[in-house]
Amino acid sequence: PEGAMDELLQLHPAFIAAYRSQQWEEALALKAKASALGVPGLEKLYDIYQHRIDDYLANPPGADWDGAYTATEK
Repeated sequence: PEGAMDELLQLHPAFIAAYRSQQWEEALALKAKASALGVPGLEKLYDIYQHRIDDYLANPPGADWDGAYTATEK
């Protein structure tokens, strides 16, 4: 839906900003709101971010983190 896409265009950049600033709880809340919009094709992307955030909650990346994700397994 058009309204959902407009809302996603607001939520997604805020999600990315929270993610990059290691504000994990805020990022998860914004991800949940964006996912709930039901915009097709985004489920896999947000699943990937969920996995990464879960990893970072368990093993924080540190103050010098540049926002890049380094895979530790295939």
